[in-house]
Amino acid sequence: MSDYYKRLGSHICSKCGKEYKWVQSLVRHEREECGKDPQYSCSACGVKIRHKWLLKKHMINVHHLVLPNGKNFWNNNQDLQ
Repeated sequence: MSDYYKRLGSHICSKCGKEYKWVQSLVRHEREECGKDPQYSCSACGVKIRHKWLLKKHMINVHHLVLPNGKNFWNNNQDLQ
């Protein structure tokens, strides 16, 4: 059996019990998430969010941020700033 398949399985966080399929995901969880407050906050409403990609998703879905060509800019709702 290769090392690749040894990393696949059920890996459980000893602190919170969250389960991961990949050992790398558990390691990231323990390093960045478990027992820590969210690192990012929305500049428009102040909500706290754990991941940068979720903050971007929040900004698009909740505040209607437009992302043309991968660059961030506010749409016509300038009152969000």
